[in-house]
Parts: sequence; C-alpha cells; structure tokens
Amino acid sequence: MNKLENILDESLLHSASGDRKALRLLLKKVIPDRFHYYHESRDITRQEEYADLLYKILLLELDEEEEESIELAELAYLGISECISSAPVHIYECLKKRIILMHYFADYFTDSLIEVFLKKYRENNLLEARNLALESIERMQLFDIFLIEQNFDDRIDRDEQLTDVCNGIELAPNLTDEELTEAQLMHQVLYAYLKAKYRKWYKKTESFFKLSVFSFLTIRIKSSFSWESLTSVVATFFSGSSLFHNDFSSLEFSFV
Repeated sequence: MNKLENILDESLLHSASGDRKALRLLLKKVIPDRFHYYHESRDITRQEEYADLLYKILLLELDEEEEESIELAELAYLGISECISSAPVHIYECLKKRIILMHYFADYFTDSLIEVFLKKYRENNLLEARNLALESIERMQLFDIFLIEQNFDDRIDRDEQLTDVCNGIELAPNLTDEELTEAQLMHQVLYAYLKAKYRKWYKKTESFFKLSVFSFLTIRIKSSFSWESLTSVVATFFSGSSLFHNDFSSLEFSFV
C-alpha cells in the first residue's frame, strides 16, 4: 500500500497536468484503504487534501457499493468540517464543498442522522424518519449558505454551482436565529458522531456516546423541550467529556 503523502502529491501533479485518466486510476486505489488513509491524513495533518480526494471520488462516481459510498461521503464530511473549524484562508471553498457534498449525496447521510436524532421514528416509521433527516440536511446546507453570505458578500450569487444548489433546496431559505443555531449544532453533533464512528477504538465508545447525548437529542425533534436547555446540556457534555474535549470545548464555533 502506497503512503498517503505520495498519493496526495501524485494527485496534485495529475490535476495540474489535466491527466484525468491517471487521476481516476489513482483515486480508485484509495477506496479499499480509505479508513487507513483517513487516520494517516490526520497523522500528517493533510486532512483537507485527503477529503478533497474522497470528494472527487464521489463526484466522478468511482464508488460502486452503497456501503463504501456512505463511508466515503462521511469521511469526506469529516475532513471538510475539520478544515472549516480551522478557519483557513480558503474557507469559502471548504464551505462550498460541504454544501455540495450534503446536497448531491444527501442519501448517504440519512442513516447517521436517523441514528443520531431520529432513532425512535426509525423503529415505527422509517419513511418519516428519512424525510425528517433530509429536511435536517437541507437546514445544515442553509446554515453553511448563511455563513457564506455573511462573510463573502454577494460572491455566492456569482457562483454557478452554488446557485444551482440553492435553487434545488426545497426549504425556505430565511431560517430563524433558533433554526440557524439548531442547524449549527446538528453539524457539530454529526461531526462528533462520525469522528467517534471512525476512531480505531469506536466500539468501546459507541454505547457511551449514544446514551449520553444522542438519545437525549432525539427528544428535541418533536417535543416541547426548550432549545436553550438542550444547548446547555449538550455544551456541558462536550466541555466536560475527555473524549471530545479537544474538539468541542465550546459550541460557539463560527463555522462548524
């Protein structure tokens, strides 16, 4: 198996030269070892570049099995979200990729969102759970679009790809402050869930994580439980947990 650093460098050369055939062959080699490369990308701090490879694999439809497609999308989401949380100079492109990823590959995220937020509906009404998950994904896209509009003026209006995505979102774009906060928290919790899922010791933490946060968040979906109370409880959990303290010391991120 090739080192990820060599693969990333080679992909840059193929992209620069316009050699699409060589790039496609290289990207296909990544798929079987996607988990190993994910951890390696973190070790060499090149998560953003690796996420871009996974993003390209999905766009070029090089994936074949549904399970691997879901995993590629989730790993790409992790890498892109880590890029956003570090607030790089090119954050516009990172936000744009996350919007496009969640828009065109929304079906690959429904299982995780149902597991996190809608588990009780999955047991009784899977169709309703799926529809609510897709609605949540659109809210998360609208949150990212809101961030772009707030930080990059009218740049989004000149971006044909994002314009197409915006036109394809069925929800009304004018989210309330509470809905924006909720969408932001959904991003944060999905990120934490997926990061735990793809840790090498995931099985040891899965039960603890579900019992501590996700079963509680399910109440929020269709209840009168106050959003302020929920935010307080989740913030307390993340700030006090040694498991996620380094990633979520505060829920007041600007971009994630």
